[in-house]
Amino acid sequence: MITIAHTDCAFEAEPFLAPFGFKGGYLTGSWQAVAFLKSAKGNEGLGLGTQSPLWSDAGVFAANSEPAGNAMMFLLTAHALRLAKGQSFETPLDLLDRLLPAVHEYGKQVTGRKDLRLTFALNALVPVDNAAWMLYARETGKSSFDEMVPSEFRPAIAQRHDKV
Repeated sequence: MITIAHTDCAFEAEPFLAPFGFKGGYLTGSWQAVAFLKSAKGNEGLGLGTQSPLWSDAGVFAANSEPAGNAMMFLLTAHALRLAKGQSFETPLDLLDRLLPAVHEYGKQVTGRKDLRLTFALNALVPVDNAAWMLYARETGKSSFDEMVPSEFRPAIAQRHDKV
C-alpha cells in the first residue's frame, strides 16, 4: 500500500497567441496545472494537466469569465489533493475511484451547477492522476509505462504500430 503523506499544487496561466474557437466559445489561454504527491516512504510523484473548462462543461464556461472557469476547475484539483492526503492505495485506479465522486460533488458546489458534467471533475483530476501514477512507479520500482499498466488492462494496449 502507498500512503500519501504530503500534497501540493500550482498552476501557470499560458496565454495563446490568438483566441482559439471551440464549441462556440473562444479561449484566450489555458491553465497548466501541476499536482505533487509525496508518500510516507519519501517517494514523490509530479503530474501535469491542461485545464479546459470549455471542453469539460461548456455551461460552466458560458456562465463565467474564462479566468473564473479555470479557477473553479483548479479548486477541484486542490480539493482532490486535500482529500488524497493521508489516504492509502494499491494502484492509482483505486485512488481515482475514491476521489472522483467527492470531487464531482464539490464541483457542483463550486460551480453552482447541479448538472455539472462528470468530465469537469475528470479534467480537474488529470494532474492528480498523473502524479499518482508517477508515485506508484517509484514506490513499486517500475521503470516503464508497460510495467505500470495493471495486467488486466495490458491486452487493451498491446497493439504496436511502426508508423503513426
